[in-house]
Amino acid sequence: MTAKDWCKACRALAERHEAVSDPSSDALKDMLGELYDTMLAAPWAIRASYASIDEARLAAASASHLARVEHGSLAWANRAIGADRSLMALAIQIRTVDALLEKMNDQVNRRPSLSVREWRTTDRRHYVVPSRRVRDLGSSAGDALSYGRRGTLHHRVIPTVIDGMSVRIVPVGLLEPDGREADVHFGAALFPDLALKTVPTPKGFRASSESRPDLSAAILEQVKALSSAHAIVWPELTIDDGALEAVSAALASRAMDDGGALNAVVAGSWHRPRRDGRIGNVAPLLDGTGERIGEYSKIVRFQHRKLGAEDIANGNELVVLVCDRFLAAVAICKDFCDLGESPPWGLLDVDVVLVPSMGNGSTMAGHLANAGRNRIHGDQRALIVQQGLPVKEEDPKGFAVMGDRTLSSDPSSYRCDVGWRLGSI
Repeated sequence: MTAKDWCKACRALAERHEAVSDPSSDALKDMLGELYDTMLAAPWAIRASYASIDEARLAAASASHLARVEHGSLAWANRAIGADRSLMALAIQIRTVDALLEKMNDQVNRRPSLSVREWRTTDRRHYVVPSRRVRDLGSSAGDALSYGRRGTLHHRVIPTVIDGMSVRIVPVGLLEPDGREADVHFGAALFPDLALKTVPTPKGFRASSESRPDLSAAILEQVKALSSAHAIVWPELTIDDGALEAVSAALASRAMDDGGALNAVVAGSWHRPRRDGRIGNVAPLLDGTGERIGEYSKIVRFQHRKLGAEDIANGNELVVLVCDRFLAAVAICKDFCDLGESPPWGLLDVDVVLVPSMGNGSTMAGHLANAGRNRIHGDQRALIVQQGLPVKEEDPKGFAVMGDRTLSSDPSSYRCDVGWRLGSI
């Protein structure tokens, strides 16, 4: 789309909005979805200039516009003529509709009463998810930030399909009535002494078993040590069905003892049947009580230079967990470390990507490159828990990236040779 065509599209959208008065919450969700698409359709040079918009000016203009539209139509703040004016008018309209929808719904509890269909737009192209925490604009108070980092403050607009893959939204039950402004704690659980065994298959290899003394005892110790975490991730191919039972039991015991704020658990992964019966690299998703709330199936197969390819069915779905204090996406190892193509997680307006992984320093380097790109684009953090593949005694047993705001490109900065680590954002 050329700049001229985009400005024309803005004018057409503004004309449609001018005819709207006394909109319902469903109509506002639809409008926010349209506005989101229009912003992303802007030519790169126009969209990049969003970072030059002064946040104080944008906030003031949006507040003034909100006061007007509450007593009249949703006509845009100014005539959308020219790229700069169109961009500013669009930015104001997005903030205004975002704030109007937030005031109308006043949703402290983000869990929908019936199903996530309540968050879906009429055309089924977007989810508009209310956020319990106003978006953090950081120390710069929003100045010099891209649209992905400050476009909306109260809602997250998430496409229902990204790169040909459907997006599944999984609401996690509300556990915390308060604490919306408090820190979020992440837990990483690793097995320094674990050894993975594989078996050859006609198409490559699959995990067959793992060896580690007292695996159940180690899991129980990890859960106790990470009792203050809001999310816990175990590494890829470390939690088989027996270990999964141990994780669920430890979480259930913890919930009975002190409850706490734990929302989401990515219980590692294993080569196991998916919902459709095909074998995948599947990560069970649990809530804080150990109940299964979903699963994520790895999309990109790992190719080992000696063993061949992972003999799994490719996943075809992205998953977003709507938790008390954050929105989280899930990826597994190769999904998030592949540098050949840009992974789709950067297109999801979530706070963090939870990544169980297995590999060496080069694997972690790929993770860090993608996490750094997503951090700049959308203020997205990453909780990456990677089981190591040590060859020598001095090699790392594992790595853990704990949602760091600033990322190093050196994998050794994230070396983790112990059984657990706790971090916060």
